[in-house]
Amino acid sequence: MKGLYVPHLGCRRCCREVVLTEGNVLLYEPEVLSSGFFIAIRRPPLDELYNCYQSYSKMASSCTYYFVVAKKGKKYSINIQFELDQFIHLTGISHLDDLPFTRNSPGDLRKMIEENKLTMNDLAKSSKLKSNIKDIPARIACLSRLDEFLQSENTIMDYSAVDNPYSKLKADWLIHGTIAGELCYLFLKAKPKKKDRFSGDYICSSIFPHRGIDYSQGARPMVTLLKQRNNTIDRRTKTLYQHPSYQCG
Repeated sequence: MKGLYVPHLGCRRCCREVVLTEGNVLLYEPEVLSSGFFIAIRRPPLDELYNCYQSYSKMASSCTYYFVVAKKGKKYSINIQFELDQFIHLTGISHLDDLPFTRNSPGDLRKMIEENKLTMNDLAKSSKLKSNIKDIPARIACLSRLDEFLQSENTIMDYSAVDNPYSKLKADWLIHGTIAGELCYLFLKAKPKKKDRFSGDYICSSIFPHRGIDYSQGARPMVTLLKQRNNTIDRRTKTLYQHPSYQCG
């Protein structure tokens, strides 16, 4: 393939170099010049916060998770929904109150992230970015891999009666598992107007990696009978796990 490395004069922000080639093997994102040549643009990796938002918003618009768990003969069904309104809270950005933009509404912050006007570089200006156990980059990394986390092996624990002296966090359920070998916690809260504890819709209220406090202490581990990922676009259901003794329906 013949080519020539030249500066990308059309973009000062994201592109460092391009390749002009008459061949049809393209290394990077292609555009066509008026001369008929291809221009292949080498772009840097996208921002981690932007990637996280794209991943979570895709889940919010395309899937839910359904678990059936049991303890001492009682069964509980847990339908997990992903709401965009929760995204900013889940990232932990609101803890960075020494940054003026955190005073904006969650909707405005999401829009800034979507338009790449709020990035990890902006968050790095906070003195609280990694203070105490509030490791914001680690939270964002966990949230980015939420779908992977839920599909992998994990344990659901009853967290409704836990009174942790080291945390004010309140939730109904805790999902305890690993992401890339690191222990992570996902907390679920019931949506408003849920009638009873045996079934209902839940949303993600917190997600973060282990940072000193063992949140599983005092929580009751449940036996998972069924785990499914539901595609809300094509209405297909993928069964990820089914206990040998459990019969669906």
